[in-house]
Amino acid sequence: MVRVYDKFQDIVQSIRQSSRTYPHPQHCEVPHLPRRPSHSSRIGPGTGLNISRTRAASPRGRSFWRRSLAISRRLLSVGTPLMAYLMTMSLWMKRTMKLMMMHQKKMFHAYPDLLEVVVEQSNLYAIQCDTNKPLNITTKELEQFMGTAVYMSLFGLPGTRMFWNKATRVSQVADTMALNRWEFIKKSLHFNNNNQVRQGENVDLLHKIRPLVTHLTLKLQTIPMGEKLAVDEQMVPFKGRNRLKPYLPSKPKRWGYKILILAGSDGVPAQF
Repeated sequence: MVRVYDKFQDIVQSIRQSSRTYPHPQHCEVPHLPRRPSHSSRIGPGTGLNISRTRAASPRGRSFWRRSLAISRRLLSVGTPLMAYLMTMSLWMKRTMKLMMMHQKKMFHAYPDLLEVVVEQSNLYAIQCDTNKPLNITTKELEQFMGTAVYMSLFGLPGTRMFWNKATRVSQVADTMALNRWEFIKKSLHFNNNNQVRQGENVDLLHKIRPLVTHLTLKLQTIPMGEKLAVDEQMVPFKGRNRLKPYLPSKPKRWGYKILILAGSDGVPAQF
């Protein structure tokens, strides 16, 4: 992160030095706008083509264009650091998206059996809800759904439907999957069978995601642990309704799940 910030400062400094060669907007002369004829005139005998009075020909129209030109020059003079920031953030987002997509592909290849469990349980839950509306999701379609979900998290739009809206459409998401299909998969996504919930004293509060937790725990045990280990808590931000969600006012993320993690000096968790 420090390297990215230093690179951003170098880009801003170079653009500021190059922008000093441009004249200040106060020293720029506003070009004369030619006055169009205010009266109707005929072009050629008997052609019937007329030039009517336009808005730019009136004094009010000329003042509007002069103000627009002055505002554009002011934005050009003060907006150079802003443009550099936007360009840098655009490059950072592209690189971040590329890295996240690469890690996403590696995860798909590392956990093929887990994806099959999610596909099986999601199809089962859709049939349990309505037998006339089966989900019939495949592993490839589940990978597309998860990839679009990760891609959507980088944009931060207020609603998921905005990715398919004409005004705020994101082609990487909208071209991959239809909106109704994406929402149906999101509604039916499940990791465990609801009919096998234990009741009484042996109730499992993590029954919904128990296969996911078990699979990740077994995978983490295959990673060799270092000499220096520490147990620390980590917050998973969440504002939904759940009995496992505590409220910790002293934390940066006050609402969410508190997880105790055993990790080494390299930051890789060994157990949770």
